[in-house]
Parts: sequence; structure tokens; C-alpha cells
Amino acid sequence: MTRKVALLLAIACMTFIIIGPFAAWMTYKLAQPPGTFTNQVISPGETFFQTKAAKTLAVWGTPANLDIQAVQCKLDDELVMLEKERTITDIKGAKAVLLFDGDYTVFDRISCEGGGLEQIHLSNRFPMDKARKIIITSLVATPLLVGFGIFLFRRIRLAR
Repeated sequence: MTRKVALLLAIACMTFIIIGPFAAWMTYKLAQPPGTFTNQVISPGETFFQTKAAKTLAVWGTPANLDIQAVQCKLDDELVMLEKERTITDIKGAKAVLLFDGDYTVFDRISCEGGGLEQIHLSNRFPMDKARKIIITSLVATPLLVGFGIFLFRRIRLAR
């Protein structure tokens, strides 16, 4: 019975040659902007908050030609620094510009208005600092686990 368990463990370790790089690639893709858009459409001046814990929140405004310098976003009565570079994306056929992004909690209350802002859209993505840790860990663990799997497989085969 122990030999079968060890053989299954060896095979599981060797399959990490596919699982490890795939996990790194998927984590990288989940951390890339713009992320996943929520179905929530917010009016200017309306208060909103992060709906998904441990995700990076990006706040987008429509139309894309709005005056970003005239837009004011507040986080609990403090002004939020808006993006200096103009990043534009497509949200269901409408062009939107990135106002700001960051790590916010579900307790933070945010509101935006001014500058010709018509609608606010939110997107969530995996935080980049956590993504880097997962990517590095999976890429370092891949050769170690595969090597251990090959070693264990050979030991089991030679022990027969």
C-alpha cells in the first residue's frame, strides 16, 4: 500500500511541470488592468465602496473625454489623488478613462463628481504584490517538485 501512495505522490509532483507555470501565468493575467468590471453603474456624487475584499479597486469614469483635472474624488472627506496618465478602456461599447486605483477596504466610502463625469464604473483585479509572491513561489517550486517526483519515481521503480 505504501508503494502505491508513494507512486501517486511522485506522479502528482511530476504533473507540477504543467501546473506551476500555468498557475504563474493565470495569476499574472488576473493581476493585469483593467480587471473584471462589476455590473454596478454609479452616478456622480453617489457614495460607493469596494465590494470584493483583498482585491485592487479601479475607478473608471465616462465619457472618456472628461476633464480629469476638474473631477474630485473623496475618500471619507479626503481628496483622492487621480491618475496623471490618461488610460482609456472599453466597457460594453463605451469608452471610459481611469480615474484612480488602489487597495481599498469595504469600509472606505468613496464619491466622485465634476469635470463632465456622467457615470462611474468599478473593476477589481488581483493585487500585484500578492501576484508577484505567487508567481515567484510557483516558478521556484516547479523544478523542485518535479525533481523530487522524478527522484521518488525512480526509487520506487528500482526497489521492485
